[in-house]
Amino acid sequence: MGNSRRDFFRQFVDKTLGQAADALGDRLPSTSPERPRTRLRPPGAIAEAQFLDTCYRCGNCVDACPARAIQHLKGESEELNGTPFIDARQQPCLVCDGLECMHVCPSGALQLVAREQIRMGLAVVDDKACLRSHGEDCRICVELCPYDEAAMRIDESGTVQVLGGCVGCGICEWKCPCDAVVVGV
Repeated sequence: MGNSRRDFFRQFVDKTLGQAADALGDRLPSTSPERPRTRLRPPGAIAEAQFLDTCYRCGNCVDACPARAIQHLKGESEELNGTPFIDARQQPCLVCDGLECMHVCPSGALQLVAREQIRMGLAVVDDKACLRSHGEDCRICVELCPYDEAAMRIDESGTVQVLGGCVGCGICEWKCPCDAVVVGV
């Protein structure tokens, strides 16, 4: 009984203070470099170093994902093995209405955030590889983007422009016929 109560309070303090520290940390210059994210994490993922320490690797988010976009990382380092990630080229995150992955995370590694505040990554378009630069009127990435012109549009010069509303879901990368779009982290 004592351990479960102690664990409850430890998790509460970690979660509460961790969120406050993250908010403050975003405003302060970093004294130590943050471990860069190397993979797309599910929606609502906290900062990578904290994510790796917090994630239970339980698979709840993998099981709850209606698009089957979230997978377990395998064959990597011990630190990364079992953590959830999304390979947008194989199956993008559809940013489902229920945001199920966030709701089933018991550790707090995935925080519940509004759909428009999700930031998994950012689409990057290789203009030289894009069909539009070769005379084609391809609009697939723009037309399939679930965030419409808040995230992606064709600018006055006819090139695809990625905007601040991009959440990094990867639908554009998944559907691009010439692999000109990659979601970076």
